[in-house]
Amino acid sequence: PVVWAGAVSAFLLFVLGWFVTDPLAVSARDAALLVAFGMSFALASILWTEGARLIPAAESGLLGSAEVPFAILFAFAFLAEVPPAASMIGGAIVLCAVFAHAGRDWQAARQRSAGEKSAPEINL
Repeated sequence: PVVWAGAVSAFLLFVLGWFVTDPLAVSARDAALLVAFGMSFALASILWTEGARLIPAAESGLLGSAEVPFAILFAFAFLAEVPPAASMIGGAIVLCAVFAHAGRDWQAARQRSAGEKSAPEINL
């Protein structure tokens, strides 16, 4: 339902934008970049929405909170934007929480798989 709501709202905004602005004032190169961005954003939104249904809500929220620190990191890496120190510290705290949670889940999965391998088989 969320994906369809997003698609309908995007279509309605497209129609509204067509009449409010001059859409042909965009160069062909910029239009291609906008289409590529729109497609990648739509795909990311669909995958996130569908994937979030498969994991607990707390884990989904924790993973979603990692979006902002990664955006800061990518802006620094690709655009040479230097973020304020508070942003770096806050992003590091959030990423530490995400990686600690992921590491704990990974460790638990390893212990479960090791327990399954060492369990004796009972043949009746």
